[in-house]
Amino acid sequence: MDSSGLVCEKFVTFITHSDTWKNEMRIPSDFCSKYGNRLPASFHVILRNGYRLPDDFDQRRRILKGFLWFFNHFNLKGGEMLLFEYYGRYDLNVYIIYTNCSEIEYPHIVHHLQTCHPRRVTLGNGGWRFVFFVDPTVSLVDEIEPPTTFIERCGSTFPIWPRIALNNGKVFRGTYSRQIGKISCLCTMCDVLGLADLKPFHMLLFTYDGVGMVNVSVFDENLFEVVFPGSPTSIDETSQAFDIASGFEITIQPCHMLKYC
Repeated sequence: MDSSGLVCEKFVTFITHSDTWKNEMRIPSDFCSKYGNRLPASFHVILRNGYRLPDDFDQRRRILKGFLWFFNHFNLKGGEMLLFEYYGRYDLNVYIIYTNCSEIEYPHIVHHLQTCHPRRVTLGNGGWRFVFFVDPTVSLVDEIEPPTTFIERCGSTFPIWPRIALNNGKVFRGTYSRQIGKISCLCTMCDVLGLADLKPFHMLLFTYDGVGMVNVSVFDENLFEVVFPGSPTSIDETSQAFDIASGFEITIQPCHMLKYC
């Protein structure tokens, strides 16, 4: 997908059984108010397997039109979630989160209007995702248990000391126990953010890249991503930063001394 350099907040839409019989999907007002004027009247919704769904966008009604084929092609029955990403240009990326809270195994299909072959979806090509819902009635716990399907796909490669990255660039270490299949990171995450607990939020999205990094996105009650203050280079005192070179070397060759070099 083309990028303008703008990284927009993600949003999630729950799919009900009645939604799967409709050709329209409403998108959040927060997203439309901030980015709706950037979307053209017609564009594509793109999945990891190469599936491209043609869509029409009604900005006034905040409606995407053309989803009936999508629901049929992916056999959605209701209870699933669609995670949308937008990078400021023409199309939307979408990921399907199944009712077990883990990203689905994508079928080997493309849209019936496409003439290309589907792409093979792997952990090494885009990572894998699961969601965790915050229970506001219980105190903060440090451990979370990913869905069984996520562990079956990623557990053997998931690091014991994963690096956890937030959307403001802060990175810290978590732990993973293969014996009990749980990730410990929520208490440290609250400390990094200066929060007592996660009760102000509704859902966390975990994206494992397959090689040791886990990106965590936080969503409010409207399932719109919360962007924390900071910058891609801000590092908390308790955080572990990415490896950064402390210097570089320049070698001058005779050819560099020529008039037009």
